[in-house]
Amino acid sequence: MSKLQLLPKPISLRPRKAKDEAFLREAYESSRDEELKNVLWENRQQKDFFFRQQFDAQQLNFDNFYEKLDYDIIEYHGKPIGRLILEWKDNHLHCVDIIIMTKYRKQKIGTAIMDAIVKEIDRREISASLMFEKWKPYLEKFYEGYGFKRTKEYPMHYYMEREGKSHD
Repeated sequence: MSKLQLLPKPISLRPRKAKDEAFLREAYESSRDEELKNVLWENRQQKDFFFRQQFDAQQLNFDNFYEKLDYDIIEYHGKPIGRLILEWKDNHLHCVDIIIMTKYRKQKIGTAIMDAIVKEIDRREISASLMFEKWKPYLEKFYEGYGFKRTKEYPMHYYMEREGKSHD
């Protein structure tokens, strides 16, 4: 269950369930739409195989790399529209992944989620980090608006960090 609170209605979070597998694969595919928009797939089976393989590899990475994740389904008016994966540690939050399905983007849902994340990390006075894909450069400005600064660069991603704020 997510430790994240303060989301405005009609946005809510719920823990993922086994029945969410097909939705999570679809959400994952939508998260790569910008990156792979020019790929000419031979057929739907080739595309499905690629995304199934990539999704399964990502899930395996999550299971092997992170000790304990809050892996939640983002709902809007009770309908699943994305996923939010957070790793909480004593003095740090790592935003592992945030996906909003394509047709729900640009409706301030991501903004509401980031507002709630920042309020919670400020309340706890802890630092935070996240990564994003280089082919989504607009995200850097978005995260900078929340006090994140780019600190590392990887071949396909940027890593950003935000210092904890104290209540002095």
